[in-house]
Amino acid sequence: MDPLTVLRDFVIEKRLDQISESADGSRIQFGDRYSFPKDVATAYKSQMGRGDLYPLSSLVFFMKNIRKGADLIRSANQAGVKPVTFIDRKDLEAYLTGEKENSDYIQQPTDDIIIPTTAGEPADDKGAKALADLLGRERSLRDRNTQLLVPGKSFASVLTILAAVQKRQQDREASRSSSSAKKPRKDVIPVMPSRRFDRPAGEGLAAMGIDDFKGQQIDAYGARKSSGQTASAQPPPPPLPPPLPAEDAPPLPQPSGHHRSRHPSSHEKHRPSSSGRPSASSHRSQEKDKHSMEGAMPIIIVPAAATATINMLNAKLFLEQGTYRFPQQVADEGGTKRNSETFQRTIGRSKPVRYLITNKAPGIQDHDWKRVVAVFVSGAAWQFKDWPFKGLKEGNLADSLSRMLGVYVGLKGEVMPENVKKWNVLKVEIPKDNRHRDRPIVQDIYAALDKFLAARQCILKY
Repeated sequence: MDPLTVLRDFVIEKRLDQISESADGSRIQFGDRYSFPKDVATAYKSQMGRGDLYPLSSLVFFMKNIRKGADLIRSANQAGVKPVTFIDRKDLEAYLTGEKENSDYIQQPTDDIIIPTTAGEPADDKGAKALADLLGRERSLRDRNTQLLVPGKSFASVLTILAAVQKRQQDREASRSSSSAKKPRKDVIPVMPSRRFDRPAGEGLAAMGIDDFKGQQIDAYGARKSSGQTASAQPPPPPLPPPLPAEDAPPLPQPSGHHRSRHPSSHEKHRPSSSGRPSASSHRSQEKDKHSMEGAMPIIIVPAAATATINMLNAKLFLEQGTYRFPQQVADEGGTKRNSETFQRTIGRSKPVRYLITNKAPGIQDHDWKRVVAVFVSGAAWQFKDWPFKGLKEGNLADSLSRMLGVYVGLKGEVMPENVKKWNVLKVEIPKDNRHRDRPIVQDIYAALDKFLAARQCILKY
């Protein structure tokens, strides 16, 4: 019986208290029945089957101190025992406690396993050395590559079949091209296009029906509108003014008998002129606001919850290098959690672009809300507490997610939160143990973000 099976039986039978070290600390005793060397290799491989075999001392220490959580690695190092890594804990615990009958990461070790002895009978060191010498003389007659070989078989016929298929395809294409060349061509009468459905060139207002270059209104057929008079006699109307804020709205009309004051009110100062154009002060304010936002650093908000799949512990590594690490794993390795930090986006960009990631939303009146381009959601409604957009008190994120791209990142195989299923966000699943898929997933997130910002004519440098 191997030590891993013995340990599993003792755990299932709730006899962990009967497992102890020998007086000299070199062996582990399982009650009065079994005794193994302390560092004998078990059949369980670390790093989800990609690492070395765990020694028996590591698994015994893990099961006796499993409730220490984040302090487990520190305690194992202090005790001089190889710690069980974070990614192995869930599967190893399920196997040793009997929750699952087998594990994909169990592989019989090539190291010598000492045959257990009953209590009172010391281990036969000479027999162990003889067994080790015998195992050392073993030679592998067949390996994986030799197993794939089939003696006396040749696959040359496959190449013959492939060449015949290619030849038939070439003959079919040649006959199709020759038949099309024999058909007589019909004379085509040139017709001058009416240009009825031509649209104005350019972007911005021209694509919406307004000519940016001449300030003229364009109808649905691409022609300039005019009144009952001819276009030469009547100048084109100016473009419509942008909507004014509530505080700049014109005053209500007064009765005919009411006399105006000689001094204009604050509303009249900001009222647009009779020509329909915005006032000079309003135009300067808009230009100043636009100039201050051009080239500003975009902001991405991540959840502050420690249990979130993406938070400040692993967000920079994920978005900058396209590599996902579990937040707890980063914390165990000494990673520090900051409220905000910048990173260089190179994925999908020929030149680096600076971004800011933070887990603290701007203040209600903060101007930085115009710089927020994306938010990673965890599924908890309290993440949007004190946000300034309408509908959040009722749990409606429609207005918020129309201003920024919502992204949910979950682990493959886990249940998605109910709130996320209802929200209009980009839903992404990352594998738990397949890290070569991380960068393509980050590329998809950036592609969705670029498309989202381009549709809204964002002036930030993203």
